Amino acid sequence: MKLMDGRRSLSPNHGADLSTYLPPPQLLHGLMAARISLNRRKIVVLGSRSVGKSSLIKQLVDHRFSESYYPTTSMTSHKTITLNGVEYPCEIIDTAGQDEYSQLPPQYAIGIHGYVLVYSITSKTSFDMVRTIYDKILDFCGLPPGSVPAVIVGSKADLVMRWVVRGLSRLALLVYGLTLSCFLFFPTLPHSNRSRKVSSTDGQTLADETQCAWTEASAMVHGDIVKVFELCLEEIERRLVPPRSPGLPPPDRPNNCVLM
Repeated sequence: MKLMDGRRSLSPNHGADLSTYLPPPQLLHGLMAARISLNRRKIVVLGSRSVGKSSLIKQLVDHRFSESYYPTTSMTSHKTITLNGVEYPCEIIDTAGQDEYSQLPPQYAIGIHGYVLVYSITSKTSFDMVRTIYDKILDFCGLPPGSVPAVIVGSKADLVMRWVVRGLSRLALLVYGLTLSCFLFFPTLPHSNRSRKVSSTDGQTLADETQCAWTEASAMVHGDIVKVFELCLEEIERRLVPPRSPGLPPPDRPNNCVLM
């Protein structure tokens, strides 16, 4: 039927082709692309030399672990991570090892959404470097403490378990007394914390002081690494979406600011 002004009515009995009233495919694709663009996140992985930064990224992206060590200059990987049902296309930047005299390159601060700060639980020096790197980010960006979305990661957690397994194996031989030669191992039984130089308490304390997330992980375990980057995304989203006052409706869209 037609209305008085000549427009067509969409009454149920009209049988009109509703596809003529839908947005064109180009517009739908554009809207989807815009949504994906809003969810893009740029994450930088920083830490001392030989703490396993590249191994973490390789496990996340390729599901592989390699014990070979090759010094990294800078490399970018891409991985889509799902958090709370939302897909985040992530650009993950691997970096060269930092030391106390290294300057923070601008590309590791401008346009970055979050950081993964890595230390080895077998190296107190690398642990101390995390605080130094964190302070460098604050100084470069001119931000107050607690404003940088970051997760602190104690890597090489599997090394402690290796010492535990070896220790238990040797201890079992001693207990059963299968052979006198077993007692030769007794003086050298490794303590479960022989290779650990940074305790879990130290890691959590640093995280509390810097208001970062914290976890320990092994680059040999894929689930550990997924958790690392999920924590990083949670820290990013927590700071992008400002807290709401009670009774106010949620904002239409997050405040997508990045570190400058």
